[in-house]
Amino acid sequence: MRIGIVVVYMIKSENEKLLELHLRQIRTFTNVSYTIYAGVGKLEPRLLKFLESEPHVKIIPLPETNLRGGEQHSFYLERLIRTAVLDDVTHIAILHVDSFPIRSDWVEIIAERLVGSCVLSTISHNHYLALYTACLCFRRDFYMNYHPEFFLTENERSSDDYRRFSRECDHYSIDSGVGFVFKAFCRNLSWIGLERSNKGEDHGWYGSIYEDTVFHLVGAYRRRKLSKLDASFNLKALHRILHGIVKAASVKLKGRMPEKVWNIARFYGFPVLLAQPSRSYDNVISQLMIDPDGYLDYLRYGERRIKRNV
Repeated sequence: MRIGIVVVYMIKSENEKLLELHLRQIRTFTNVSYTIYAGVGKLEPRLLKFLESEPHVKIIPLPETNLRGGEQHSFYLERLIRTAVLDDVTHIAILHVDSFPIRSDWVEIIAERLVGSCVLSTISHNHYLALYTACLCFRRDFYMNYHPEFFLTENERSSDDYRRFSRECDHYSIDSGVGFVFKAFCRNLSWIGLERSNKGEDHGWYGSIYEDTVFHLVGAYRRRKLSKLDASFNLKALHRILHGIVKAASVKLKGRMPEKVWNIARFYGFPVLLAQPSRSYDNVISQLMIDPDGYLDYLRYGERRIKRNV
């Protein structure tokens, strides 16, 4: 087994400690053969030097693009994945700077379930698949055989297959990893959703452990945008978010019970309207940076343990 870990390192200078923790966790808890395919663009020289000194890292320069946001990130991920598959890895794991493993058999736990018709794993939050890319893992043969893309086209969104997919799979339709799961669905393949397993503290999406295997902070790169929303009630940002909710709901909620509206609003809308994202993020990142091992143990077990059992 050989895993390719692909990460787009779009890092702000204030996240240097988070970068160090991310790399330490991968280095400490990955016991199979691996390479980190590190996509870098306009990265500060100090951070680039830090990445270059890390073992198992292959620096991949990223081209300029006019794309922004999730489309830009996915454009870069596609190039990193193509590099990884040419190196004959058996599995690929997409991570973000704010997501990383928390136990030494994380690769084995996921890979042993990706057999037969089961080709990929993503994370799941109260049975809603979070089809973004912070912890998306898949087999190389799935990518080589079916060439999934991260986003859906308008034709795919309006297809009978997608309407059937929406009825059978609760998800948020504008997440950047939806194309991978939809491709598996259309090919009669299967996937697994790693359920959120926090035992200590709950900040919604922020600071989540998934099946006691991987951690995802959420929002490190978007931190400044969240701060602006919290400070000045950014109406344009709010409009974009609500537009996404309504667009997703129009597909998901046709003929459903009203509580589905509540679930989507609770997970995506209300935190923004109540300016919770910034406060929740601040709480999690401060505890994580002060005592990474203790805080991760608290999230995993509900207590800060003296000796870690990985």
